[in-house]
Formats: sequence, structure tokens, C-alpha cells
Amino acid sequence: MKFIPKAGFTGPADGINVQAVTDVGKTHEAKYTPTVNPFVIIAVSQESKNIQGVPQEGTPTFKIPEELTNASITSRKLVDPTDDTPKDSVTVEGKGTFVIDETGKVTFTPVPSYTGDVPAIEVKATATVTNEKNETATVTQTATYNQKLFL
Repeated sequence: MKFIPKAGFTGPADGINVQAVTDVGKTHEAKYTPTVNPFVIIAVSQESKNIQGVPQEGTPTFKIPEELTNASITSRKLVDPTDDTPKDSVTVEGKGTFVIDETGKVTFTPVPSYTGDVPAIEVKATATVTNEKNETATVTQTATYNQKLFL
């Protein structure tokens, strides 16, 4: 017996009753109730330090459990703190600009005269999971990239 959950389903399924009849005609019943556990993307935040006016880079990482061979990271985006939307580029007024590339590397380019603290930026990764029926679902996780400027 094999249970193929619908893409995105987690938790216990309703289950089914199973019946078997022995060679002597005795009937036995049991119930099969599968449970699907959600998977978690493991996020590792990054930090960098550099002098005033110099761009900084870091790549927050996202790992999918090794035993989960039907999932992959399909998107990495910055989360704009002003409106909580995913973007490829975020400018923090008077401080600098964050840009994320297709590999997840974040580059912060400070305004040349800026020397204060720079807020950390969130990076959201999306993983796509495909079941045996070729149905897909997505799971997201967030990490941070934090950079420090010094004179």
C-alpha cells in the first residue's frame, strides 16, 4: 500500500480501512492512517564587515534535508522592509542599496559618505516540492544578511 499525498499536504490523512481474509475464511480488519510531516528549510544567516564606502557581499544559505530528493530551492529574494515584499534590489534611503543575484549572493553598496549602522536585510528562499503525480507545492524560509561599516 502506498500513500501519495497531495502537494502541500501535511498532517495525518483520514486513513482507510483494510480487510484481509485468511485461508479458513476468517476476516481481519485494520486501519492505515499515514501522517505527512512538513519539511523545514535550514537557513544560515551571514554577516560581513568592511570600511566606509566599500561594497560588501555575503550569501545566506538555505539547506533542504538530504533525504528529500524531490525538492529544490527555486527562488531567493530580498524582503523590502518598507512594504514586506520580495525584490531583487532594495534601497535604504541615505544608507545604500542591497542587490541579490540568482545564486543568493547579496551585495550591499553603501552611500559613499555613510558611516553608521546598516540594518540587516531579510532574504527569503522558496523551495518547490514535487510529488509522484508531478504536483508541486512551495515552502519558504527566511535568513538575514547583516553588514557592519567601520572607519
